[in-house]
Amino acid sequence: MADPILEFFTYSHLPPHLQLVSKPFCDLARRLDAAFMPSAELSTALRKLLEAKDATVRALILHERQAAQAMAGGEPAEVVEMVRAAFSQAFAPK
Repeated sequence: MADPILEFFTYSHLPPHLQLVSKPFCDLARRLDAAFMPSAELSTALRKLLEAKDATVRALILHERQAAQAMAGGEPAEVVEMVRAAFSQAFAPK
């Protein structure tokens, strides 16, 4: 039976560039849940993985905002797209 915390690893509701960052955490959480018997340590591992996923998504959002604000004379939307493209490449499946 899947751990209830797995529902918080879903990412289909996120924009595509945030999905790329979130998906590896979801994949790992599902593998851990399938590989180990329920235990306090597994619950702790999944909870901390969820914290890491949330922090990573927030870091990308903040990075986009900071990059947009730092661009002098550039259009913020263009900067955000540049950052999204860079992260998409970094997190694309290999």
